[in-house]
Amino acid sequence: MCRKYNNTFRKLATAQTYVSRVIKRVKDAVQNGEAGRTPGLMRDQRSVGKSRQKPVSDNPHVKQVLERICEMNNASIKRALHECQTLRLKASASSLRKLAVKLGFKWQKPWHTDVLTPAQKYKRVLFCQKLLGLSRENLLRTITAWLFTDEKWFDIIGPSPGRWVRGSSKAHCKMENQVMI
Repeated sequence: MCRKYNNTFRKLATAQTYVSRVIKRVKDAVQNGEAGRTPGLMRDQRSVGKSRQKPVSDNPHVKQVLERICEMNNASIKRALHECQTLRLKASASSLRKLAVKLGFKWQKPWHTDVLTPAQKYKRVLFCQKLLGLSRENLLRTITAWLFTDEKWFDIIGPSPGRWVRGSSKAHCKMENQVMI
């Protein structure tokens, strides 16, 4: 076999069917008197990749199933995959994840925020005004006595599951997934 076709036909059976189709097409063309006339006679009409299954993103039924499941609070790709299998729709978990992102969903863990009372807001305003009234030297002295932490590494509420959230941007998704305490 030619070196050109080594990557195209990895199995012997595929190469044999290709050759048999070409021979059959040539015989038919000779019988019909079209042998010298057709320039693409030797070219196989069923080229590699044409008989492949359509991508999942082109299937409207899969899109409907995925949108319906991602809108649920306890949505998961496993659930969407199971639903596709019961409807006899072919899809893999990775293609469903890609399609969910393409449809505007993002997987995010909910974030918890405390709602400040008016008294707490007033105390914070007074505290900031006091700091702004200090000279630069006194301000630096005051700040160096404090201990700063990166609070994003601490989750007081505990682990919570993520969920699919639809939004135009990451910030919009985050606001959709906010839990007020």
